[in-house]
Amino acid sequence: SQYPARSETRMETQTTLRQHYAPLFSSKRIIPVFLQTCAYRKPVNNSNDLGSVKTFTKKINEGYMQYLGTFEEEKVPNTLLAPVGDAFLWLHEHDNPLWNKLFHTDDFHPSPFGTWLQACVLYCTIVKEPPPMYQSEWFARARHSTWHHPEDLPSAEDAEALRRAACAICHTIPQE
Repeated sequence: SQYPARSETRMETQTTLRQHYAPLFSSKRIIPVFLQTCAYRKPVNNSNDLGSVKTFTKKINEGYMQYLGTFEEEKVPNTLLAPVGDAFLWLHEHDNPLWNKLFHTDDFHPSPFGTWLQACVLYCTIVKEPPPMYQSEWFARARHSTWHHPEDLPSAEDAEALRRAACAICHTIPQE
């Protein structure tokens, strides 16, 4: 989503967080987790003005920092941020061919590669330890598995590289 990267939609989101979500979360023992979105692979959906992948990610980060600040002001404790966008950026800078595989053909939704990376980052963020090793049968049972050809799914090697990227971003030490 571009919302966190744009000041006008960011403010709308902060109002919604204050009015609807903060009262719900502060009255229960709920730990909210924001899933930081990623910059798009190409300028699509009127995102041309958001700049390069690095600049777009920086703007997204600014939005999520404001969301976290909103929850802090509203006394919502222990809110977590799953740095998915940072993991995508890390791969953009360190393994561009693998980064290109993170996106569906529309250049902004995640592919099975991007979905696996998201899952790994969420796991590291919530559990605070490295995620389990990838098992190809997980995608075999996926709801939309018929949309994908076997070459569209992560190999064991690519899945491990994505798992390690998530661990690097989330500061967890991967198991061998």
